[in-house]
Amino acid sequence: SSSPSPPNPPKACTVEEHSEMPCICCKKDCWYTIASAATHELGHMPGEAGEREALATLRLIRACMISDCAGVCLARVPF
Repeated sequence: SSSPSPPNPPKACTVEEHSEMPCICCKKDCWYTIASAATHELGHMPGEAGEREALATLRLIRACMISDCAGVCLARVPF
């Protein structure tokens, strides 16, 4: 039997928005997903127990944006 998965984090963008502005939506998805995971992991909002939590969460969000969104964001640059 599989354990219940945590609730899906809120999605930042609608399907339409994803097609119109994929770069921004990708970054928003990183923000929501990482912040939600950190809150779940810590048991409180990142930063409530000190600045280091908040900074660590921001670093994870930035890493997500770089790894997950680079292709989407660079692909849309006009020549």
